Amino acid sequence: KSAVDTVALALAELGNRGLSRRIGKVLFNVSPQKTNLIPFHARLAAALSACLYPDLGNGLMKMLEEEFYQLVSNKAIDENMLSNRTRNAIFVGEMVKFKLCAPSTFFDFLNSCLVEFTHHNVDVACHLLETCGRWLYRSPENAVRTGNMLDTIWRLKSVKNLEARHEAMVENAYFVCKPPERASARPKKKRGIVQE
Repeated sequence: KSAVDTVALALAELGNRGLSRRIGKVLFNVSPQKTNLIPFHARLAAALSACLYPDLGNGLMKMLEEEFYQLVSNKAIDENMLSNRTRNAIFVGEMVKFKLCAPSTFFDFLNSCLVEFTHHNVDVACHLLETCGRWLYRSPENAVRTGNMLDTIWRLKSVKNLEARHEAMVENAYFVCKPPERASARPKKKRGIVQE
């Protein structure tokens, strides 16, 4: 985090507004194999959008949105397509957490996956929820809608004939967003001197 903040400060000191589009393209082009870098890219975009490049977040989100709908329309079922869609879903989720993407856009993306809840759409829906579902579920203005989407996914899991891997992913995403309530711990009884 501190390295990202240092880079953001260095870019802010440059003060060149013409870099905005170029920075957006560099942040967008993260490799699908390096999804662990996506939270840092989103953090950098949020930091730069807040201070010097207000259009950076919108431009980056526009690129992600175009890519999402392009990937949804492509019906190929291969590993390369899955890794690209996963990268996109995680990036969108991180952008939501940093408030660079409206929750309504997130729900539109999730809804487009639920329309045809098979193959890669299950993976994408689960990655979207795992990335920012809990954050949305805990925010008061989005809690009801997120809860409804989680209930819909849970019903689809039981209705559809999903692979075991997809069932496990759906359960994991559901419980990441909406953890089961813990049973209250019973207070321990004090033991008398005779019992010890």
